Amino acid sequence: MEESLTCDSIVTIDKCMNYQDEIDFLDDTAKNLLILDEFSAKAALTTVLLARKLDTTIDENRQRLIKRHLDFQRIVNGLAKTCKMRLDFIQTHLKANLETWICQQEGSFFEINELEVDDGKCWTSEEYDFEILDHHKIPTVFLKPDDAEIKCAIKEGIRYIAGINIFKTKKLNLRVKN
Repeated sequence: MEESLTCDSIVTIDKCMNYQDEIDFLDDTAKNLLILDEFSAKAALTTVLLARKLDTTIDENRQRLIKRHLDFQRIVNGLAKTCKMRLDFIQTHLKANLETWICQQEGSFFEINELEVDDGKCWTSEEYDFEILDHHKIPTVFLKPDDAEIKCAIKEGIRYIAGINIFKTKKLNLRVKN
């Protein structure tokens, strides 16, 4: 398919270059043509019709060439989207399974906080999260429950905000080696 695209592209570009001579001729004719009688009127009509035919031919060639590229682009985008969706599912599914398994190991003799393989590693870290319990008790600073503002306050060490439950969660972190 690539070869035909390249070959068609070259042929279309070559045709357009050849059309330049015809367009130059039609342009000169249009600029210099004075309609004085039936003969010159017919010459003007012929020039207009030739220009329209050439315009249509060039546009048809352009559309045919571009359609192939757009179809190819659509196919590539579709394949990439399908692959990405499947890979996202694999990552989400296995990361959740890893988090569950690591949490199950807590308190056991072989508690795991880090796991390393040739391609990278994963580790657990604790972080605080929150849920709003009572909107009426939230201080005015946090009146508009802006997640970013609340998370910033928690990061700064605040562990109590009225109307908000702040709790610790475990998060699985992944790093891929280059």
